[in-house]
Amino acid sequence: MLRGIYTAAAGMNVEQARTQVLANNIANLATPGYRRDTVTFSSFLTHALYRLGEGRPAPVGRHDLGAAVDRVATDFTPGPLLNTRDAHHVAVAGEGFFAVETADGEAYTRDGTFGVDAEGYLATAAGHRVLGEGGPIRVDGPFTVSATGEVSAGGEVIDTLRIVAFDNPGALTKTGGNTFTDSGDAGARPAAGFRLMQGWLEQANTDLAQEMTDLIAAARSYQGAARLLRAHDQLLGRLVNEVGKV
Repeated sequence: MLRGIYTAAAGMNVEQARTQVLANNIANLATPGYRRDTVTFSSFLTHALYRLGEGRPAPVGRHDLGAAVDRVATDFTPGPLLNTRDAHHVAVAGEGFFAVETADGEAYTRDGTFGVDAEGYLATAAGHRVLGEGGPIRVDGPFTVSATGEVSAGGEVIDTLRIVAFDNPGALTKTGGNTFTDSGDAGARPAAGFRLMQGWLEQANTDLAQEMTDLIAAARSYQGAARLLRAHDQLLGRLVNEVGKV
């Protein structure tokens, strides 16, 4: 009886986590370069038979008590490109991320919504300075970006944008300001298969119709698990009361 309650509660927890991730994807639909997240999960039986992080089997005889969230994974599929005709916008067509300077060190983004900060440096909408091969890029005014990343102002090449690719992007960590950080496991390298497009922006790789469909499915699954939990609770209450009368 209690196992049924635990199973229903586990199902509710999984669907709640999935709902939060889907809602965040929808909220960032208009965020340039945003990468959608997905929830992966497995049964408690899988965790019991092979405990994560310990690398040793658990005692035989454990029962499956429902599902548990494994991790929240990021989908790095490129988003569609939008022609904004704004010279401050730059899109990466192909692999790679812009390298930017943050208060916590170097980070990476696909959001090419650039501008010029108060000190004349090329910066993202979040205020992070964009990095070139020589460090932060100072433009002081109108600038152009070539397909290979050369930044020019006043008819002179100032620097070349650093475009970084990763052999294992799944190891990147999402941080604030629509950026990612690398702990050293993502396999950073200079990008090769890319083309920069000034006057364009990469949109979020989120499909609103699919996210809404998944959100409705998650809500229904949550409601179903909640009904199951109430049913088991009622049965347990009846069992306790009737046994108490014997």
